[in-house]
Amino acid sequence: MKKCAFWLLFVICIALIGICPGAWDKNTPAASLSLRASNPILLGNQAVLETTIGQDHEFSTGGTNSGKHLQITFDDPLGAAPAAVGASEGIVYLLDVGSKAELHFEDEDENTVQLTSKGDRLASATYFTATDNAGTGSVNVFKVHTDDTIHFGTTVNLLAGFDLIGTATSDITIGSTAFTVAGATGNVGVGNNLTAGGTLGVTGVATLGDASKLATAAAPTDPCDIANMAYVDAQVSAIETKRKTSPTEQTVALTSNTDTDVTLTDVTALSLVILKIKYSNAAGAVKIGPKGDTDYTGTDDTNSVGANICWIDTGRIAATVVTVTDASGNIRMRAVTTGNYLVTVVAYTAISLI
Repeated sequence: MKKCAFWLLFVICIALIGICPGAWDKNTPAASLSLRASNPILLGNQAVLETTIGQDHEFSTGGTNSGKHLQITFDDPLGAAPAAVGASEGIVYLLDVGSKAELHFEDEDENTVQLTSKGDRLASATYFTATDNAGTGSVNVFKVHTDDTIHFGTTVNLLAGFDLIGTATSDITIGSTAFTVAGATGNVGVGNNLTAGGTLGVTGVATLGDASKLATAAAPTDPCDIANMAYVDAQVSAIETKRKTSPTEQTVALTSNTDTDVTLTDVTALSLVILKIKYSNAAGAVKIGPKGDTDYTGTDDTNSVGANICWIDTGRIAATVVTVTDASGNIRMRAVTTGNYLVTVVAYTAISLI
């Protein structure tokens, strides 16, 4: 009877040895089992522990057994996000996203970040975020948009010493056509207004469009300044020579050696005028100049030389003279011979004194 009991116990131990190396059982060996009988069961459990713990750790018989991670191998991905995370805890897990196992992290406030996306580090159309300076919110930094371009969610500042550099075939474009720097040529295209708060330096030739304007109508103060139209018009009120097709012939009665002021027909401003003077009597000299300017007239009445003198010889009934009017279009005449002189404004151009 004792021999039968021994053989029965031996068979049971052999069976347990065959089972334990592949399965962990915290409830074996039983407390009633002798130490001799428990030995193979304990060895089996230890073998399972070594295999299991050694899966991703430095932990093996004969090794250093530091317990450090060699890698982290996750089981099949979860089908849904885990339940609530405990306070002061965080979890890393795999989640099934589009039939792919993707790595996720979830903090104690259940903020979840997807860390991988089909081999990439960031899912499409998902912002990479950062904590704001106050530490109370998040800032959207950048994302890959649905059009496969990078979109920034906040202002981008280049710090001192850092440049934005493209290759010879790379263009920098802001807006569809708003601002472009062509990589191949270096040309800058501005689709709308270009405002420069300081000095805009152009070393080449600046070509201005037909509707280009200066900011104000202020007069230029430097010889290199660009003059605006208001300033030019003020200097030359009308750069236009007017010639009358049917000029008016004025009769001017002159007394010998006497200055006479004459208001010309059709001339009302400071002008350069071409006059035709007619006189059918004896020869004589006629002096002509702007009203009030004695440099053009004076007492030199008998000499044909001097300031702006036209000489009408006997038998010649007309002479042409060029003179300047005063600010109201008036001239001053003085003749050697008393008589009626016929004055006609052939043409005139308004001018400005400089």
